[in-house]
Amino acid sequence: MAYDTKLFLAAVCGAVYLTTSEPYTCYGDICNVSGKYQYCDVTYKLCRYCADVQDDCFTRLQSYNCTSYCYERRRNQDLERSRVSDCTVPHVPENGRYDVKSSQVPFGFKLNVICDDGYTLSVSEPMRCGNFSTWFGLKPLCQGASQDMSTVWKSMLIAFGLLLGVSVMVNIIVGVCRFLK
Repeated sequence: MAYDTKLFLAAVCGAVYLTTSEPYTCYGDICNVSGKYQYCDVTYKLCRYCADVQDDCFTRLQSYNCTSYCYERRRNQDLERSRVSDCTVPHVPENGRYDVKSSQVPFGFKLNVICDDGYTLSVSEPMRCGNFSTWFGLKPLCQGASQDMSTVWKSMLIAFGLLLGVSVMVNIIVGVCRFLK
């Protein structure tokens, strides 16, 4: 005999059918099964799981005994929703752009960088939108093709020369001011 048929007969006849596969009966509003998230169905006089009526959560049809189940279910749904929520696209790298036009991308999206002419990408793998709206992977940089160590050393020497020149000028001005006093 099908389970729905037993429920129907139980409702019509007021009888409770006990079988080895469904030994759940009600005694008042207490179920005879030591399980979590159960309630006593008044109509059928049988113990049922709150998961069977999860669509009734937070409606007027929700069973009082299923309140903690409904709150836990909502919390798990909210947690899952935030876990797989969209990521905000990070700032565009200098001398490059992303291959996406929007400011939000979905969970699992791989963000590819397109570097301007004359620049190359510093990382081989694109960043990926992961759990809880975080990016995984190295932040991409677009580096100039002519940017080697000699260019870096030249830039450092120029900066040092400028700093030395400013220092000498300050010392000269301080010396002149002392001389004039």
